[in-house]
Amino acid sequence: VVTPILTKLFNRSLTSSTFPSPWKSGKVTALFKSGDKSNASNYRPITILPTISKVLEKAVHSQVYRYLIDNKILTPRQFGFRPKLSTEIALAHFTDTILANMDKGLVTGAVFLDLAKAFDTVDHSLLFDKLASSGLSNDSVNWFKSYLSNRNQLTALANTVSSFKHVPVGVPQGSVLGPLLFLIFVNDLPYCINHCEISLYADDTVIYLSSNNACDLEMKLNSDLKHLCRWFNDNLLTLNVSNDEDTGLFVL
Repeated sequence: VVTPILTKLFNRSLTSSTFPSPWKSGKVTALFKSGDKSNASNYRPITILPTISKVLEKAVHSQVYRYLIDNKILTPRQFGFRPKLSTEIALAHFTDTILANMDKGLVTGAVFLDLAKAFDTVDHSLLFDKLASSGLSNDSVNWFKSYLSNRNQLTALANTVSSFKHVPVGVPQGSVLGPLLFLIFVNDLPYCINHCEISLYADDTVIYLSSNNACDLEMKLNSDLKHLCRWFNDNLLTLNVSNDEDTGLFVL
């Protein structure tokens, strides 16, 4: 009984390039991680979205992801949010390269980079340009514009509930399409460097280079790091420099 109604509703959304407004509201609950309970940074926000919206998102995700794969648009350097890829595969690729170069007597330098609130700070205008550059039709881009526009959320903690607040930037947390949109947003990142190998896992990045010349290694790492920082700046993303464990230079 429900299936024909949903099918009609979903088709209307796609043909009109309009995402239903009632499905744009999220409820954020705070999950305590550890440490001082009075420190807001020690809580992980969990966003709950309407279930029906995720059904439509899943259908759109399937079509867009298949298009990106069939047309070889997604960079092979990205290991996050992709079927048959994982942190283990990314790590294996990284370590295999280092060990092979160690056998050749080369030294490897690596820089690990972490972005601050990357998913929450994606600029919509830049994202729409990248969707269009990926070859999506005008109707498809307009659907995503509707999907991301006029979103709002409230926060619930214990027995307290906030008022709804507008969310003008970022990809929706807790959504099906959010991770894919982020992959598209950072898809051109690997092409901004000239010397190093690069691996991405969602918003985590590592660049690495092997050489028998320490000065050459340092020069090329610094050169590519400058290009990366410029790319982050141009795309309105911020490096997280508050956690030394996530960002740093290692020589192996």
